[in-house]
Amino acid sequence: MPRCVRYGADNIKEENFILPESVLKELQEEASVMTRMRHPNVVSFMGLSLMPPLIVTEFCEKGSLYDVLRRARQADKAAELTWQLRIQMVRQPACTLLGNWALLIALDAARGLLYLHRRSPPIIHRDVKSPNLLVEQHWRVKVADFNLSKILGAAGDTEGPSNPIWLAPEIALNDAEATAASDVYSFGMVLYELLTWKLPWEGYNAFQIMFALGAGQRPELPPRIALPGPDSLSFAGLDAYCELMRDCWAEEPGDRPTFDNIVPRLDSLVHRGDIPSSMSSHGKPRGGSQKMDEADEECGSPIKRWGTAPIM
Repeated sequence: MPRCVRYGADNIKEENFILPESVLKELQEEASVMTRMRHPNVVSFMGLSLMPPLIVTEFCEKGSLYDVLRRARQADKAAELTWQLRIQMVRQPACTLLGNWALLIALDAARGLLYLHRRSPPIIHRDVKSPNLLVEQHWRVKVADFNLSKILGAAGDTEGPSNPIWLAPEIALNDAEATAASDVYSFGMVLYELLTWKLPWEGYNAFQIMFALGAGQRPELPPRIALPGPDSLSFAGLDAYCELMRDCWAEEPGDRPTFDNIVPRLDSLVHRGDIPSSMSSHGKPRGGSQKMDEADEECGSPIKRWGTAPIM
């Protein structure tokens, strides 16, 4: 089943909304680039429509990482979201978010972003955040909506990356050009989401976030005992994970690691021996949880309007 990414502001009636010809041309060019994308952690392109303007990609059954973490916060599922499911979203229907799961989720996303950054010329995502990381049936994470913020910006859409939750300070404060380093900063915020199951800067409005960024602040980390998930206290790789997260959101872009460095660091955490033998990082699940599968049936519609998650 395909997934549609619709272009244009939500407050404009579709029948009266026509994108500028220059933007339509850029959409066609972007579709041409997406056609050549082939990576297990990058969402697959399926087609393009200019009227109405939308790009059709593969459908990921479990929605976005934002959706997964939102559902994980529900009290009846908190006991299942252990650290073993957070690092790379292994292909296991049993959503046991154990410590290494978070690593597996992060590793999938990092591999997808590394693939984009290694393209010639490099593809800068510009809008890395949990709503743009899609989760397929077997828990593989796929990077989606890369470079769309640039196109939508040309169309006058203001709903995308203007929200500073995930934005690097050089972009949020100085309107600098997006770079590979700014993608890394945003990825650091995704690592924070996987750590806390919360949005970065929860409880802050946009002005307060900008003020905090100007003061060099970052989202506050809860003490280990307050972290969600049943195994956070015993997860041996937590300190290294937090160190990587802080490296990613370093103030100076040049001080941040690249995904060439991030991927092996996450991979090293994954292979410390914390992954249960029932999990496979490349194959389909060897077992499942009916409870988790049933709970995830509400993953959402195949039509996804760009930028509709709360204040994102």
